[in-house]
Amino acid sequence: MYWDNEDDTTGAWFNEAVSLSNFYHEVAQNPASPDKALFETGAAYLSYIVKDYTKAKKYLQNVQKLNASQDIKGQVTLTQLLVTINERTIIDRTAEAELLPAVKWLQKKRLKKVKE
Repeated sequence: MYWDNEDDTTGAWFNEAVSLSNFYHEVAQNPASPDKALFETGAAYLSYIVKDYTKAKKYLQNVQKLNASQDIKGQVTLTQLLVTINERTIIDRTAEAELLPAVKWLQKKRLKKVKE
């Protein structure tokens, strides 16, 4: 099973996730790709999953330069939140300052859903 050991970097799931992340990034770099932001966001999320936070942040920064839909921007915010939380062993004031915009965004989204 893939989830037996979340720190296992030798399993097939890990290699497939890395390969898929690289593939999505390559697709996002192709000028003919119809939705570069979607593929780059997918690459970032998969990099987060395999704990390659440096690549995840790089890919998320790339998305900022693209014409992303509101849904993709939301996924970028969530992925940034996950990366920020997981790349640290301690949440200090600096980390809190980085997390605050995403937490406020989540709260605003939740309040909007409640009103609907």
